[in-house]
Amino acid sequence: MSESNLKVATGSMSIFLDLFEPLKFLFENNLGIICNSVFSGLSSTKAEVKEKSEECTQRLLKEVDVSLLMQYICQGILYALPKSRVYLVCELTELLEGIYE
Repeated sequence: MSESNLKVATGSMSIFLDLFEPLKFLFENNLGIICNSVFSGLSSTKAEVKEKSEECTQRLLKEVDVSLLMQYICQGILYALPKSRVYLVCELTELLEGIYE
């Protein structure tokens, strides 16, 4: 990833975090696209991109209804890059433990 791509990736995720609350409804209606982008960043070799992706993932897990998000987490586990899969499996495990306590 070049330096300009690094700036674009971290900048776009920062904007996502800033606009999440006012545009939550629109984001929830486009979770497939958003999750693909955010989850792919979890496999980045650049620490800044990985940190922002983790922050965005945590925001999604915290703010979006589990019933809407579950499908995309499972798809991420099946089709994402290996580093992303490990992170998503851990998050799914925590999510399910919270549901089935």
